[in-house]
Amino acid sequence: MDNTDDLTPVDEPEVQINPVMHLVAPIAAIAVTMIVRKVVNSAYQKTTGRPAPEARDLRSPSCAPSCGRPSSRPVQRSRKWSSTGWST
Repeated sequence: MDNTDDLTPVDEPEVQINPVMHLVAPIAAIAVTMIVRKVVNSAYQKTTGRPAPEARDLRSPSCAPSCGRPSSRPVQRSRKWSSTGWST
């Protein structure tokens, strides 16, 4: 006996997205990003006493070695897992 006779398709309600949301969502995302950036910069200045570095600032201490200046941190080799344990 075939059990597929008991299965009836379920009608799913159609989802309608208001077209205004396509305009409001990007603007809201940009506004939230600007507000969060301002809060983070203010917290940085309050904590350190100096303004936060710009994203394009190559003199920033958080600049990665690929920014164009040599890094003072030693390069770490990747470690690999084998059946005998971690190896370098």
